[in-house]
Amino acid sequence: MAGVLLSCERDYQAPPLTEPEYTGTEANMTIAKLKSLYATISDPTLIDVDYIIKATVTANDISGNIYKQLYIQDETGGINIGVDQNSIYTDFRVGQEIYLHLKGLYMIVYGEQLQIGYAATNANRIPWEVFNYYIFKNKWPLEENAKPKTIKLSELNDDMVNTLVKLENVYFPDGGKLPFSDTDATTNRTLKDGDGNSII
Repeated sequence: MAGVLLSCERDYQAPPLTEPEYTGTEANMTIAKLKSLYATISDPTLIDVDYIIKATVTANDISGNIYKQLYIQDETGGINIGVDQNSIYTDFRVGQEIYLHLKGLYMIVYGEQLQIGYAATNANRIPWEVFNYYIFKNKWPLEENAKPKTIKLSELNDDMVNTLVKLENVYFPDGGKLPFSDTDATTNRTLKDGDGNSII
């Protein structure tokens, strides 16, 4: 008895991708207002109100300079979110519009700055599976959604912390003399402009 097996070749077709669309409750809180509400806290504080923020991802960990954090920004300001996960950029790219439901998360003070986190976890970061319960993508990410604001060094102020800015006409006084960053310690470098202003 003989048998014949036949096969035909055809191009593999990837399943179609569906653009994410947020269909939940609309945003009712801005980043600036949120920061003002929790400006005086010192310990992790539960957010127990149904606040929702609409924002754009402005920085993630793709470069290796940001560790387990995601930066988001709206028209009023920016804030970072501590997330217990590596390679966050594979899920949340720069320019991704998101809706973040805040009830059940915590406001944390880290490095003298407010951030969104979780209590009683490693460095008060939000566990990855918990984070995905609170955050929702809307549309495909577009880098033009995360354009930096161009400013002078003298225009920097506290309201711009955690926001994306582009500094004009600045330089490193020790540029070309020292390595950009030490390999075994936190490194600070001074930036100056032509008017004598400086920042570390």
